[in-house]
Parts: sequence; C-alpha cells; structure tokens
Amino acid sequence: MKSVMYGLLATLCTAAYAHTDAPPAPSASHVEYSSMPDPGKWVQMGGIMPSAVKTTRDPLTASFTYGCARQLTFVPGFSVARFGSETVSLSQPVMYYDGDLFVSKEDVPIIRPMLQVRPAPRKTDPPQPRAAQRKTLVVIDPGHGGRDTGAIANGLLEKDINISIARALKQLLEAKGYQVKLTRSDDRFIELDDRPDVANRCQADFLISIHANSERTGSITGIETFYCGNDSRQFAGIIQQSVADHAAVDSRGTKSGRLRVLRYANCPAVLVEVGFMSNRGEARRLADPDYQKRLAAGIANGLAKYISRND
Repeated sequence: MKSVMYGLLATLCTAAYAHTDAPPAPSASHVEYSSMPDPGKWVQMGGIMPSAVKTTRDPLTASFTYGCARQLTFVPGFSVARFGSETVSLSQPVMYYDGDLFVSKEDVPIIRPMLQVRPAPRKTDPPQPRAAQRKTLVVIDPGHGGRDTGAIANGLLEKDINISIARALKQLLEAKGYQVKLTRSDDRFIELDDRPDVANRCQADFLISIHANSERTGSITGIETFYCGNDSRQFAGIIQQSVADHAAVDSRGTKSGRLRVLRYANCPAVLVEVGFMSNRGEARRLADPDYQKRLAAGIANGLAKYISRND
C-alpha cells in the first residue's frame, strides 16, 4: 500500500515540477530531493516557523502538519496546503530535503501569517470577565501611499483621500472605546503583503482597508465593499449598508474577491471603495472633509453594529 502511494505521489510531483527550475522530482521510495534547494529561491520551513509550533509527519502520506491556531498541512511535491477547512494555493510545490520542507520565497507572505499561534491561557488562571479583557483591536489600512499614489483623477490622489478617511475613522473608533492601529499614519509606501501582516502580528480583531475607485468613462458613482471568505461576508454587508446610509450615496453592494490584503488576514477583513474619483461630482464630495467624516462615521457605526450582533 505504501509503495503504491509513494509511486503515485512521485508521479504527481514529476508533473508539478515539469515547468519549474526546481531540483528533480523525489524518488518514490523516499519522497526526498537529492540536493539542497537554491537558497535564493527557496526557504526552509524551520526558518520561518515560530518555536511554539509543533510539527508532525505522517509517514504513510508523507504529509507535514504544523500545530498553529488552525492546523496547516503540506504534502511534498504539491502546490496546495490545507489550512483548517480551507485549501490554499501556492506558487510552487513544496519540497522535502534533509528532514524539512522548503517553500518558495514567493509563498512566504502567504504561509507566515498561517503559522501564528494564539497563546492559550494558563490553566491556573481564572477565566477573565469580559470587562477585563483587552479592547477590541481594529487595524485600519489606508490604501497606497508614498510612491504608490493609487488612482489619479480630477486633481485628486487616491492615497490622500484614503489617509484622510482613515484618520477620521480612527478618531471615531477610539471615541467608541476601540483600540486602533493604522498600517500607515503618513504618506509612506508599504508593501501590499505587509498590510495584513500588521493585523496578524498584533492579533487584530478586524481589518478595514480604505480605497477610492476610478474608471475610464467618469460616469459611474457609488460605494462597494469587498470581502474574502464567508467569515467576512456579513461584516461587509453591514459596513456597506451603514456607509451608504450615512453618506447618502449609491450602493453598489458587496463583492467577493481574493484581494491579497483580505485573504492573508487572520481576522474578519473588508476593503471599502468609498467612491469614484473619476466622476467629477463624486470627486468633489470625496475631497470635502465633512463628507469624509460621514463616510468614516458609516464605517464606524457599521463595525459597532456588526460587533453587537455577534457579541
């Protein structure tokens, strides 16, 4: 039975590596590569894994499972991983060499957030009453920044609109008693993958990314909210409706999208497109500080409503 499984795995691995510059596929008997993967392109899992994460290997299936907040499982030679109940696609098949797995450097931003471990409370500690627990932590991500201006239309830069609304939202949320962190507090460039990483590192409860839209015709108006995965679907719907009500603007609804800032976050996350800068009328509103505060109020009240429904 084992030889048959390894034989099948080797066949699949050979096909998976047919168009890559990775080392030759593993033998059926060992599922192991004969040479060290190129360190310029591949990273050892042991090098990116927190020390608290325990690893188990199933010799029958050759799978590796990492004991994270949700179990993360790889099979050498395959370019997919299992993270809890989700299937995650990778850019390259993982490799097994000298007792450890190697993953493509391109996939490290995907894998590292999944290796986070939430510390369990000590058994000797009594359960904390809710009032004594830490405040709800919200990470606000003003899209773009620095050399990345985002959209440019009708004399506006998207990065400026995003940070203005984010600052107003931060003030409103802190007044409601939430703890708030910005991925950027000024006009600086931040790598896209670093944005959800901010939320993951501080174990945020929510991530809200703020953007402004643009399109060629200049005729489209309205707001829309993106989400990724069923965990964030209701969150997006409540935020969308609240912003549309507060800003008295056309609602373009919610949309599911595998946006990197959303799919790499380990908490409910939404991306709010607050309007179309390419439309002259909407651009004038987006440049108005009072209108920006109305948009921020819609987001803040939507978050509070979502929390109260799920408390």
